[in-house]
Amino acid sequence: PMQASPLIDLSLDKKYQLTLEEIAVCCASHTGNISHQNIIRQILKKAGFSENDLLCLPHEPLSRKEQERLIKENLPSLKIHNNCSGKHSAMLMICKEKGFDTSNYNNMANPLTDYILKQVCNLCSADINDVIISKDGCGLPVIATTLEELGRGFLNLFTDKKYEKIKNAFLNNPYIIGGENRLDSEIINSSHNIIAKVGACGLCVVVNLEKEECLVVKIADSNMEARSIVTIDSL
Repeated sequence: PMQASPLIDLSLDKKYQLTLEEIAVCCASHTGNISHQNIIRQILKKAGFSENDLLCLPHEPLSRKEQERLIKENLPSLKIHNNCSGKHSAMLMICKEKGFDTSNYNNMANPLTDYILKQVCNLCSADINDVIISKDGCGLPVIATTLEELGRGFLNLFTDKKYEKIKNAFLNNPYIIGGENRLDSEIINSSHNIIAKVGACGLCVVVNLEKEECLVVKIADSNMEARSIVTIDSL
């Protein structure tokens, strides 16, 4: 969600008349079901792009139902099935607006990297010289802060009225943020005032909007089952 925040700062939500569903999928680690695919295709069409412009690699959808459909119909996995394809769609829109090269937006040399880095460090109140940048599994640069900074970034984002559309996108579309049986989706769906977002390698961030408190869980060996148990027990 922090990396998607420029959609609001650059007024791309208004320029492309993005729905809350479309904003949600830009923040999502989704399961690649049909609804996710349709929403991403809508975004790409609005912004003048196609699935070919996505630089994430095809991978098997996390949705079991969609996996079974592909097998039954003998269809290949697509880029749009990638759980980060919504984020990649947001990056294409940001690059187009800023005049950055859209053909290599996943390259660390692309000015998009510095732009997103500054955005995240500002939200997290992190020193830009202290964060670590590496490559995410989806091919985009990933920014590593401390867990405390990460929690601060989520609080600053979700309690800021400027980003209210992102907050409402989460609250109103829990199963677009993830999918059925996904930890963050089920947490959001269970409450009217809690936002959650999982990350790779055993990470989960939960924000209580009423108390303005944040819980950050990171499992050292990246075990996803342990992540669910620890997060729910902590809540």
